[in-house]
Amino acid sequence: MQRFGPLNRIGGQRRFNVLITRAKRRMEVFSSIKSDQIQFEGKNLGVRDFHLFLKYAESGADYRVLPEVELNNNRDYDSPFEKQVDEILKHEGFITERQVGVAGYFIDLAVVHPKRKSLFAIGIECDGATYHSSKAARDRDRLREQVLLERGWKLHRIWSTEWFHKPRQAKEKLLQAVREACV
Repeated sequence: MQRFGPLNRIGGQRRFNVLITRAKRRMEVFSSIKSDQIQFEGKNLGVRDFHLFLKYAESGADYRVLPEVELNNNRDYDSPFEKQVDEILKHEGFITERQVGVAGYFIDLAVVHPKRKSLFAIGIECDGATYHSSKAARDRDRLREQVLLERGWKLHRIWSTEWFHKPRQAKEKLLQAVREACV
């Protein structure tokens, strides 16, 4: 029987997210089942996330590798600024994905690694709508970045003031950071 309590219900992915994100330093997983024993239907996101989590725990695979999560999430840009940044990256031949993340924590743009297509090389943070909607400067600056770095993300932040007042320098910094991450 595939009964996982609240995970089977609508919104189960949110409950699962709360469950696995409370550990501060370490998590140990004990399970009597393996990931391939879990069957889930496309709409059952809580059970799908449980399956992917167990698969990750079994393999120790790089968390940025998303073998079963398809790209093209169809989320829109938070601002015209993000769209401009994305167009520059695409013009340079990079493949990007918008709004990568879960549970309200999204990286504005993620650049797909050119040699390892299932891996994101770098995340691009723009000080657009998400940045300005955060309630405290500490949350949006230090803590959020710290969490992402601890999870292996390479990040590059673009300040809109620099982008509009010194566009050439801002674009050069962006492209340099992306090229270094793609090596």
